[in-house]
Amino acid sequence: MEQLKNVCRSDHLLKADPFHKLLIDDGKIKPNGTEIKKRRKTRCMTQDRLSEETGLARKTIRNLESNPTYRCRASTINILSKFYGIEPHLLIKQEDGSSIKLLRTAQEMIDVNTKIATSARKFLACVGSRCSDENYMRIVEETLIKYPTVIHYRVMALPPFKKIFQDHLLKLLHIRNPVDRTHGYKTLHIGFHEDTVRQPEYGICVNETTVLIVLPSMFGFGEYNTALLIEDVKAAEKYFFLAKSLYLAGRFLETKQAILQLGLVKDGELHE
Repeated sequence: MEQLKNVCRSDHLLKADPFHKLLIDDGKIKPNGTEIKKRRKTRCMTQDRLSEETGLARKTIRNLESNPTYRCRASTINILSKFYGIEPHLLIKQEDGSSIKLLRTAQEMIDVNTKIATSARKFLACVGSRCSDENYMRIVEETLIKYPTVIHYRVMALPPFKKIFQDHLLKLLHIRNPVDRTHGYKTLHIGFHEDTVRQPEYGICVNETTVLIVLPSMFGFGEYNTALLIEDVKAAEKYFFLAKSLYLAGRFLETKQAILQLGLVKDGELHE
């Protein structure tokens, strides 16, 4: 059991947790005391025993379970989540109506991306190069036409994987002129960041209330069927600014020539 304690306390592993950005944003987290207590009882453990097994102080465990005003550090939730083998957000009390859900199928991901694009009213940011769903891309185009003040970012770390996506980028330029400032600000941003050592390729779709983040597949190498859905305004704003940062860190692809010169990942798919 000492080995488990060492694993739980490892800063390296805590930072590798896919949920760690969510846990450390506000410094202090309100724990879900009912859930924490239920997990302990399910294992027929006393607070003393849980303290011994995890290395957390008994006073901390008592506060986690019973003090309605208590807030804890992110590392405390990480330790408990690793001990129980569950996702950290299950031990956090949601105070503002936000929700986090793990998506497990490609169709769920497509449906959520479509919903995010349809409901965008302030901004819509899409990060990634692998888009191939024609309906989703059409919804993005329709949203930009219907709501001309919506700010749109499309950022890639690799050339488009499919010609249908390349065609979508060209349509965006037809729908909006990147140099236009009719509304007092730029509303179309298409970019390509090349520093994949510092910032690996991501798949993100975000509007002002909701964000979908593509995760490594739970079901096999090269699969596209696992993602994190976060319905939270603060998280959405942070991921929008991540997309903006990726755009500003790269080169702009805001002419037809620039998009065509980027080509496709697979040779021979580009036909003029």
